[in-house]
Amino acid sequence: MVSHFLVGTFDTPLVFTLAFDPAAKTLEVVANRVAVYSAGGPTGEVFQLDEVTGGFKAEIQKLDFVDRGVQVDSGGVMDFGGLRHGAHSADLSPDGKLLYVADIGRNCVFVYVVALDRTLTLTDKNIAPRAEDGPRHVTPHPDGEYVYSLQEHTSMVDVFQLVDGKTLAWKQGVKIIPSDKSPKRFWADEVRVSPSKEYLYASTRGLKPSERGWVAVFKLLPSGLIALETPLALWETCGGWANAIEPAPSPLSTLGGVNGVDYLALTDSEEGLVMVLSWDGKAVKEVARTRL
Repeated sequence: MVSHFLVGTFDTPLVFTLAFDPAAKTLEVVANRVAVYSAGGPTGEVFQLDEVTGGFKAEIQKLDFVDRGVQVDSGGVMDFGGLRHGAHSADLSPDGKLLYVADIGRNCVFVYVVALDRTLTLTDKNIAPRAEDGPRHVTPHPDGEYVYSLQEHTSMVDVFQLVDGKTLAWKQGVKIIPSDKSPKRFWADEVRVSPSKEYLYASTRGLKPSERGWVAVFKLLPSGLIALETPLALWETCGGWANAIEPAPSPLSTLGGVNGVDYLALTDSEEGLVMVLSWDGKAVKEVARTRL
């Protein structure tokens, strides 16, 4: 069964549609479209979508992540992280009732309750466990009780429990690079849960082309907590400034599915590459790649 996924780029206004054939182990560009983006940084937006076309209909709310009495975003360097100084991601809870916003500069995860009209109300500003963490991406466990926060500057993934339906409480943290490596040489990139809910995938990238990044695999307990602090596998990437990772959806990607493996897409923006990796419960391997 051929699986399709979308890949955006930093240097073009395009979103590419890629087709991966697990039987033939091929990855090809099959189409592309012009995309509309909403910037992150100090602000965010809520757009109403046209129910017929699926396009943006109107902006119904603007979010401001900066405490204007303390910080001013002049377009220069604010907090740590250079251009990566503000909000970097927005992820809905599985039931669509909460929105999590990871903010590198504010070193926190914002939690919003989603109203019926899709507007947002802030219920929590959860400061990261370490002063230098810099939350980049957040992903919730499919069952909704636990949330995983990837820390760009410390190469950690922290696990938070959702309490009272609107706030987060820290439970555990794991290092996603080899134990003998310094996080000062890396930026953490992405964190995702496997469709089977058995594994947690996290990726990092080196600060320079000669420094390769890593893909880490962790075993999850049925509850969603991480079973062991030591990863089951660490796979060295080809390097580059962006090594984002995304598991293919079920049924293509479950260990009980096609060929008994999970498939994952991995990007390398510096080289313009997209790769497909496999995880069979024992080892991570590259099975296909294409250059955009």
